Amino acid sequence: MKRLLALLSRSWNWISNPTNQNTLKFVGAGAAIVVAGVWKAFFSAHEPPSVAAHDCNVIGSTVNGTVNQNCHTINQAVREPNGLYQGDNRIGTVSSQHDIDDANMTITFRQVALISGFVESEVVYYQNLLLKCQNNSVSIRSDAMTGGSVSFPNFRCSIVGISPSEK
Repeated sequence: MKRLLALLSRSWNWISNPTNQNTLKFVGAGAAIVVAGVWKAFFSAHEPPSVAAHDCNVIGSTVNGTVNQNCHTINQAVREPNGLYQGDNRIGTVSSQHDIDDANMTITFRQVALISGFVESEVVYYQNLLLKCQNNSVSIRSDAMTGGSVSFPNFRCSIVGISPSEK
């Protein structure tokens, strides 16, 4: 224990010397510059390709079609501007009037007509928005929509994402 205290005392005396402090400042600044340069050189050389440069943040099925690994839309989907889709299936249409609540990340359609095939737990595509349409005031049952459509006023969905568009 005495050895440790003696070592600490000598170290403190050495660090307290103004000449040694100036040397330590110079060496520390130089070391910081070298480390920053090596860091930048290493990570610049090993950066993955920028996804933002391709305007692609989704790989798989999107509102515009299927996006492949190179961020190109293949199997271009033809969608009606007022259509609601799950995958490639149109599951309903909306009135052109809707309200977006940015604070709560929701969209409320004044009128929605759903057809059979709608699954509440799956993502719904509307234009370039990815939506979850659950827990609406009216229970949505696919067996009630067999052979036609069911209309819902004030149909609210949560906005869960934005699909990339081809530029």
